Amino acid sequence: MGSIPDNDQYSPSAHHVSLLQQVQKTKTSISGSLIRTYTKSFNGFSAKLTNEEKEAIQGMEGVVSVFPNKKLKLHTTRSWDFMGFTENVKRNLDVESDVIVGIFDTGIWPESESFNDDGLGPIPEKWKGVCDGGFNFTCNKKIIGARFYTDDKTARDHDGHGTHTASTVAGMLVRKASLDGIAEGTARGAVPSARIAVYKVCGEIDCFADDVLAAFDDAIADGVDILSLSLGHSGLASDLVDDFFALGSFHAMDKNILTVHAAGNDGKFGITTSVAPWLLTVAASKMDRHIVNKLVVDDVMPFLSTSINRYTSSNLPVLYGEDLVTPDCDIDNAKICNLADCLNNSILESNIIMCDKSYGLGINGNDSERLSRVPVAGLIYPEITGDDSSSQSSVTDALIPEVDFEVLKNYKANKRSIKATIHKSTEIKAQVITVASFSSRGPNTILPEIMKPDVTAPGVEVLAATPNGYEILSGTSMSCPHVAGAAAYVKSFHPHWSPSAIKSALMTTAWSLDTDYAANQEAEFAFGSGHIDPILAVDPGLVYNISKTDYVTLLYRIGYNATKVSMITGKPAYEPVSNSTRLPPRDFNYPALVSVVKPFRQFKIWFQRKVTNVGDPNSVYNITVPYVSEKDVTVTVSPSVLRFNPVKKAKYFKVKVAGEAVWRRLTAELVLSDGTHNVRSPIVIHTSLSALSLSSRI
Repeated sequence: MGSIPDNDQYSPSAHHVSLLQQVQKTKTSISGSLIRTYTKSFNGFSAKLTNEEKEAIQGMEGVVSVFPNKKLKLHTTRSWDFMGFTENVKRNLDVESDVIVGIFDTGIWPESESFNDDGLGPIPEKWKGVCDGGFNFTCNKKIIGARFYTDDKTARDHDGHGTHTASTVAGMLVRKASLDGIAEGTARGAVPSARIAVYKVCGEIDCFADDVLAAFDDAIADGVDILSLSLGHSGLASDLVDDFFALGSFHAMDKNILTVHAAGNDGKFGITTSVAPWLLTVAASKMDRHIVNKLVVDDVMPFLSTSINRYTSSNLPVLYGEDLVTPDCDIDNAKICNLADCLNNSILESNIIMCDKSYGLGINGNDSERLSRVPVAGLIYPEITGDDSSSQSSVTDALIPEVDFEVLKNYKANKRSIKATIHKSTEIKAQVITVASFSSRGPNTILPEIMKPDVTAPGVEVLAATPNGYEILSGTSMSCPHVAGAAAYVKSFHPHWSPSAIKSALMTTAWSLDTDYAANQEAEFAFGSGHIDPILAVDPGLVYNISKTDYVTLLYRIGYNATKVSMITGKPAYEPVSNSTRLPPRDFNYPALVSVVKPFRQFKIWFQRKVTNVGDPNSVYNITVPYVSEKDVTVTVSPSVLRFNPVKKAKYFKVKVAGEAVWRRLTAELVLSDGTHNVRSPIVIHTSLSALSLSSRI
């Protein structure tokens, strides 16, 4: 992962072969071991190596880093209106049509109505990519580029995930889109005039790190402006030198490309794997609607269900347990609807089946092939995972709380013969906006003084395009393209802004979620700076700019040596000639102010920040701290007033936070206001115990 030497005589591919020849000795083995070379935006290759060969090649002169490949996971009609981002928002169409968004995902379904190119002008001259989508794949003036890195040899999306995310970012307006009448409205992306370049790095199940790096290599050279990545890996975050998302996105940042990345769907503290400070990391939150359905038993017992049903199964007998026992089935397998040992089609066709465990019949797409062969009339099963989003299934079902399921089991045991109706889904008004339970939380386990996630956006029950029409999906995979679309919208007004300026604008104009509700009590560890507001982000007033040199300096501040820094930057390491490397990481010019302290001890912390005026050149900003979570904590700012003019466009200020012992974390809010703009930053003081705690914010 190094840089490409500025030398006309240098051939990256030849160099890669030479390195392999030195460790593998024979040319025959090289043809089977060399998988892919990266020769456009950075210099590297992927290959099959033994441990001995890996050690040998890592010790060679000029080799920056060697790390193992990893398997990855894939992480609307209402969402944009919910944010106040209506169809008639102000647009800079000439520039918007030149914005190119790169989508790393499962590909795209080019025939979807969301990707028609009606009214679009010529492809931007800056585009250097290709349309290499494989057999029977055609690009147009909307989908201007396509590449694939998977074994199926096509950029066509057979899963639906990539089509869904791409249409959320930049889909054209499609009236009366719905899932069989559910969630009907106008489906659209944030920037309908922008162009899409698709990079298929995932199949229907897996993605791999070497393919993602190849896509970074291509996309940077192709000329994209924004990258949207709704994929990641499970487990704990990797050190930055082993994190291919960090490595690829660093090279993108170096070319003025912002990478927007899903926080992940593990739903736990300290588990987000998107930790690099140059990434814009996105959590998932709900909208002001919730899609539900109703289960009614014997016309008298109603239960609320969190399933998304296209149809109604009316007044059918309900079978459970001993009702399902066959000669090939025992009672325990019958209760969990284990198809491997029991049940037959004649039982399923005309009855609603109760299952103790949702995986018995492969619910929610876990076993779609088997379900397609089983004509089940309806299913009832308990919701025991704590997931707070409704899910779309290929069968009519009712997912009810576990306590309700027990009530229903007792009712059936007493009545023996019961009937039920599982209704088609509908929408209800949600009273409170909360972070989704599945959305991965911070703190950042690699750089604990860099807040992660950065922002949140709609990621629950989002309707968008798929190969099968318009479907409803949930995940940080759905929230990520909302933020990528918002970033593209900001860039259409400020095409020369740096990635950090766009990121700052989205963070400092976001609105905080109400932490009085349980789902939001992890506060900034759950939702970052808050929920994005694309309209406000276009005119943020002030931004926290960060340069490549600033990022390099931060790496030295956190203890990386020159060798490690070069592993990330891909260039010969240099140590900045200043005392800046001796400053604490909390003084890094991030739009959020975060520090780690020891528990049960008094503390006194200073932060330094620099803001750049991007609004009225003659502005005066007053700095206030309207909220502090703990009464025995004081926050003071110096100076408390910043005066800007056409010459003095940037100003420094310091923030002092002092208080008694911290148990887990405390939070505060910093606001810079000129009467029109409110530039808001969270302040978070936490201990290392935060990542291990599931309790509420103190």
